[in-house]
Amino acid sequence: MSLFALILLFMEYGILCLGGGYVLIPLLTADLVEKHHLITPEVFGQLISLAQMTPGPIGINIATYVGFTTAGIPGAILVSIALIIPSFFLVILTRYILENYSHTIWVRGVLSGLTPAALALIFIAVLIFSEISIFTTEIPWVQNIQEAILGIVPAENQPPFQIRYLPLLIAGITIFLQFKTKISFIWILLASALVGALFCA
Repeated sequence: MSLFALILLFMEYGILCLGGGYVLIPLLTADLVEKHHLITPEVFGQLISLAQMTPGPIGINIATYVGFTTAGIPGAILVSIALIIPSFFLVILTRYILENYSHTIWVRGVLSGLTPAALALIFIAVLIFSEISIFTTEIPWVQNIQEAILGIVPAENQPPFQIRYLPLLIAGITIFLQFKTKISFIWILLASALVGALFCA
């Protein structure tokens, strides 16, 4: 994939990034992993994990990585800027619209339609995260949906579907600590990384 095509692709992401960086996860997976094969599913999962422990949004971190692997430092800079520019102008436009037209039925209708769509994309992102970290292969019923709707055929010679119980336990404990304690998420990430290094490698 050429640098110019990559820039256009991430500009498209910048326009579609409604609801935060996690909304981009299904789009990034479909394009970068399954369609263009710029990164493998394993690398994508590792990149997402590292993005949680480094400054900046997930989208920017992935744009920088893919741009760098495609065209070095200039690619990293240009692809990152390509993701930011549409969002920059959209925020200005959105602020103007909300200040002047938020009371209109059309604006309220648009927001009412975008919110559940963004929620659905975030839910798909959760499924993708679980396939990467907790299960040994893609969830079977998700594969069936992808094949029926998107035409994505599962790869041959996939490992059997199994649950990785230690990562599932880490996820459960993390959810519990986030809701029931005041422990900083940074410490939870560091502890999870340590447990993974000792027992999940």
